[in-house]
Amino acid sequence: MEQIGLSASEAQQCFRLATSANAYWKAKDMVLSSTGIQKSVDNACRRVQRFFTRFGSARNFFLLMAAERIMCIADLKHFQNSHRDNPDAFHNTIILKTLQEGVDQMDEISDKLTIRSRDAKTFHTYSSCTQRIKGDHDREGLPKDAIRKLLPSHRTRLENKNKGMDGVSGEELSLIGLRHANIRKAEQLYTAMQREALSIEDKSKKQDKYRAGRSPHPPNAWNCSG
Repeated sequence: MEQIGLSASEAQQCFRLATSANAYWKAKDMVLSSTGIQKSVDNACRRVQRFFTRFGSARNFFLLMAAERIMCIADLKHFQNSHRDNPDAFHNTIILKTLQEGVDQMDEISDKLTIRSRDAKTFHTYSSCTQRIKGDHDREGLPKDAIRKLLPSHRTRLENKNKGMDGVSGEELSLIGLRHANIRKAEQLYTAMQREALSIEDKSKKQDKYRAGRSPHPPNAWNCSG
């Protein structure tokens, strides 16, 4: 994936996240084969959690998307290996299909972001065209484009994943919760990017401005250092 919107440092952090994600699943596989202990899984899981906590605080849409794509690929790789190594014991093709859909959605978002660029001017051209096309828009007039639709769908997938994971530790469930929270942040950041590109002020900010009698100073939604 092209590291759009990421600095060299952030791209390096994503590489380390991928290493940690693979280490988590390796530890998990050892527990499932009765050759490892849950403590190793929880420790590996906490390392991954720290990345997601840090990335969530950075409030960079592109970084959140890169991180989630890494985890989707790691999840899929684990279950593909389980199916390959022991096909007779692994019958749940629905899991593989769902995980593949998650990776495909992250890839689609990445492709669309690459086309639109991280540059606000280019994004404005896209958003303006999308806004003029008859279709779904929210109450602010922001277009509910493909990315706006893909993100809630993926968030629902994570919710279902959380409900369907029996016999896992609290650390593993917390990781899914962090991923879910970061996707929600990504939704908020993306709409902020649309709003900024189209010069549409946030209605909640307008209310704050009216109540406070002064103009608010929200952070720049295009939080890209690379």
